[in-house]
Amino acid sequence: MSFTMLTVKRGDSRFRLLRFDARPDGSIVVLVDRDPSPKTAAKRLGTDGVIVDDVSRTDQVTEHGKVSCHTTGQVNRYASGEFADKIIIEPLHQLTRTWPVLYYSVPAFDRLDPCNGRKTFDAEVVLEFPAEVTERVTFMIQLVPKDAVPTSFGARLQYEVYSVLVEVVPESVPPELQQHFIEASLAKSPIEKRHVGIAESELAFHSAVHGPGMKVFRETGGAYVILATVPKRVPPRLQVHFSRAGLEAEQIPPEGNAPVTHKVKFWIRDKGGRSRKDDLRKFIASIALDARL
Repeated sequence: MSFTMLTVKRGDSRFRLLRFDARPDGSIVVLVDRDPSPKTAAKRLGTDGVIVDDVSRTDQVTEHGKVSCHTTGQVNRYASGEFADKIIIEPLHQLTRTWPVLYYSVPAFDRLDPCNGRKTFDAEVVLEFPAEVTERVTFMIQLVPKDAVPTSFGARLQYEVYSVLVEVVPESVPPELQQHFIEASLAKSPIEKRHVGIAESELAFHSAVHGPGMKVFRETGGAYVILATVPKRVPPRLQVHFSRAGLEAEQIPPEGNAPVTHKVKFWIRDKGGRSRKDDLRKFIASIALDARL
């Protein structure tokens, strides 16, 4: 898992714009990087194209928008912490074209939250604007093949098998929205439904990144995940033999109620219990996923 912070620098000031959360399963979450705020002045676009006050607006403080882009190609957009809509694109490891996933229009950079100096990210990308830029600026966030490059002013975040482009685009904002931040998804995708399952897409993603075969990863907290070569018929049982005495594997039950047939999460235990500090993969002599019926 990695966090990338995209900031705006204008003159001597730096502001938070977007955050990108790359997940271990290959998915990525794009978050509008603003402090939570009330929906007291929220507006929405009605089905007839008319802008109206949001009937659900409230003084309750809520999170701002985000999109979760999954390895299957399903892209979910959330507004104020609630699901808003979704589109289907190509699986992330098979992107062949540009897929816009979020339109984000900022009324003025001074309305963004300033950077506070705390490092809560793994990497930072800075977009630098002249100090005299005081008007609205609109960004398009797009998922693209790995080697695609921006066609206008912006930034590229390159991941293992795809990239994210953030580009400045022209905007035409109605007068009643001139003082508002605008978060929106784009036109519907020509792809109507997913053509690959969650397990298959995650395995295909990691195979594209790391090559074929069974893989064992270590998470930030110290636990391990083993990926099968193909999904099993039933949730598998882990079998591990170690080359160092005193080590044993503890399989961790999956979260949620859905059966997980393509991977297993586990701890490696020593005489002190779960070993969180050291990477002990070098002591794995053999490992297998037993899924016999």
